[in-house]
Amino acid sequence: MFADRLSFLSAGLIFLFLGVGIPGLAQAAPNSKASAQAIQCLACHAQTDVRMRFKDGSEKSVQLNHDAWSQSAHGKSLACTDCHSGINLQKHPAKKSKQLLNSARDYTVQQSQSCEHCHSVYYTRVLDNIHSKLARTENAKTPICVDCHDAHAPLDSARSSRQAISKNCGDCHPGVYAAYKRSVHGKALQEENNPDVPVCTDCHSTHTITDPRTDLFHTTSYELCAKCHQDEKKMTPYGLTTNVLSTYLEDFHGASNRLYKMSHQNPKQALASCTDCHGIHDIQGRARNNPTHTRAEVRERVIVTCRKCHEGVTPAFADAWLSHYPATLQSAPLVWAVKVIFGVLNPLLITFCLLNVLLNLWRVANRRGRPTYKPF
Repeated sequence: MFADRLSFLSAGLIFLFLGVGIPGLAQAAPNSKASAQAIQCLACHAQTDVRMRFKDGSEKSVQLNHDAWSQSAHGKSLACTDCHSGINLQKHPAKKSKQLLNSARDYTVQQSQSCEHCHSVYYTRVLDNIHSKLARTENAKTPICVDCHDAHAPLDSARSSRQAISKNCGDCHPGVYAAYKRSVHGKALQEENNPDVPVCTDCHSTHTITDPRTDLFHTTSYELCAKCHQDEKKMTPYGLTTNVLSTYLEDFHGASNRLYKMSHQNPKQALASCTDCHGIHDIQGRARNNPTHTRAEVRERVIVTCRKCHEGVTPAFADAWLSHYPATLQSAPLVWAVKVIFGVLNPLLITFCLLNVLLNLWRVANRRGRPTYKPF
């Protein structure tokens, strides 16, 4: 026992004097206590072959890069034992706690619970999201804090970039990520690092992820698309119309969705939303921006989409759709004329009805107190 302690102490002293041998080790972190403890821990954890073994035979690397850790949010203010409690040079490794754990995954899950001490707001939100619900009922491999956030990585690391966000999600959702990379959004992000296109968290959020398989998510998904497609500043450079939401809410699909939402009810059958026609993760660009697509091909694609819900409809059925553009005298004269006529007639009708009621009330009020004459 004494020999074990002596070996750890000796290793710490050696690394303390020879810290220049590890890149960045001699550069003290802002928190001197945290930096001093890190130097002690790095006596072993800077080695490439340091690993933990668990009951099921699985292993976990516990190697730490000092440069990366010192530039992280934790490395600038926390000591190692602030998260890895119950461990020091006299009580290490934590054999008792390790023996109670069956696998490396169990250790990761247990360690993530320490995030609650400093990040209680986010930790509480995570407890109600779809990942946590699945972890409690179906799948213990659903992501937890450290699966998405590397506790020892620099704040500006590639893992934190917008390009990496969807890639991180792809670790668990490879099929979805592959489809996203082929989409107009994914290509613009991966090839151009375009900041205007959405990544996973823009649609699914970060810590409050809901179940996208529910009718409620499907019914209200058009609001997610509208966050970007109603933004004129974002859409103008790409020649995209910002009328997508208003035109959708004016047609039968959008009007029905809005009525159900206003009444806080769910439709018995899912109504068409943006994703039903444009896809979910595999959204493609417009035909005018894609020379391989002709107008005839786009028309055929619309017909096929309509037939998913409206079996056996003719091409004329799909032609009734105005492609997210408001009806004008030039583009759809009949639809435009009907809208103008009803736009004039409806206010006039309401005005005449109100006037009729007011005149009737005035007539009744003026007859009060007057003798009633019976006809001969």
